[in-house]
Amino acid sequence: MEVLGLSRLAVIVLDMHTDVKGYSLLSLPQVRDEFWTLYKSYFHQRLVEGDVRICLYGPVTVPPERVDVWMPD
Repeated sequence: MEVLGLSRLAVIVLDMHTDVKGYSLLSLPQVRDEFWTLYKSYFHQRLVEGDVRICLYGPVTVPPERVDVWMPD
């Protein structure tokens, strides 16, 4: 893993958008399994220690019961 320089990462951004076929990072079994293997073997401990943060990038849907929450323009 050090060949990739992963020890220098401070933030990991995961694109959660779906592609034209409706697939995302976590909806395809092989990709999802490979991601969780990488996460468990390398990122989890660093996340717990506060050395890395994970950001999920993608659309946010507001459940109907939360419509009254103020959202900035």
